[in-house]
Amino acid sequence: MAERNRSSHSEKSSSSASTSRIDNVQVDGLVVLKIIKHCQDEGSAGEPVQGVLLGLIQNNQLEITNCFPFPTLLDSQFSYQSSIEESVVLIYDPLKTAQGMLSVKVFRLSNKMMAMYKESEFSAERLAKSGLSFEAMFEEIPLEIRNSSLVNALLCEIEVLSPHTQTKDFLSLSTGSYVEKNVRLLMESVDELCQDANKFNNYLRNQTENSTRQHRGEAPLSEEDLNKIYKPLQSPSRLDYLLLSQQVNTYCKQVNQFSTQSFGKLFLSQALQDKE
Repeated sequence: MAERNRSSHSEKSSSSASTSRIDNVQVDGLVVLKIIKHCQDEGSAGEPVQGVLLGLIQNNQLEITNCFPFPTLLDSQFSYQSSIEESVVLIYDPLKTAQGMLSVKVFRLSNKMMAMYKESEFSAERLAKSGLSFEAMFEEIPLEIRNSSLVNALLCEIEVLSPHTQTKDFLSLSTGSYVEKNVRLLMESVDELCQDANKFNNYLRNQTENSTRQHRGEAPLSEEDLNKIYKPLQSPSRLDYLLLSQQVNTYCKQVNQFSTQSFGKLFLSQALQDKE
């Protein structure tokens, strides 16, 4: 779905008897580490990687206890969520994590998206009737990362035994690589969105041409005649439009967030240099 280097793992719960919707997701720290390792090993070329999550349901909480790699997000998540209502997808962003902020989020398809995908009809008329927007495709679920007591004790011991080196990495002004990557992905997504819009405009132009001819009392152009004027198109699916719109929206938010942080650091460093 997204072109950024990331890891997407779909949850396949071991309990399907409960029909109540989950309100919270708890993930073992080992699962997060395995996802990060999978993303680093397989996603180095910028391609998205996927896997399957395993867990169980306790009341309204989904506990994810293990995962393994799996050799397309939307299709697989719809399949899982259709058979097991409590299925979720966990997204890990290595680029944002490299900037010092662990980025792990949990999503599931919304009820409107499930109904639309089940009918497999993503026409403009159907989208307008259902009221589904790109912001309502997925629902985010609160996430909690849990470690066992032994793991917490080990982490404390490692922290004590690790040599303390003086570092000034926290003063680094370099968030340019992350912003640059997001801007590049944003440009690619906007190009794809424009191509999708052109396809839809060509389809509407074909429809308008025939409607105009019928209004003038002329015979509508056959499909062969239309193909000589415009590239032949069936009624285009608006699914790609929804996905691309969501991508563009996400990239814009991330660029805005990190650009704001970068400006703050630059203004601070400029003030310090002026005093010197």
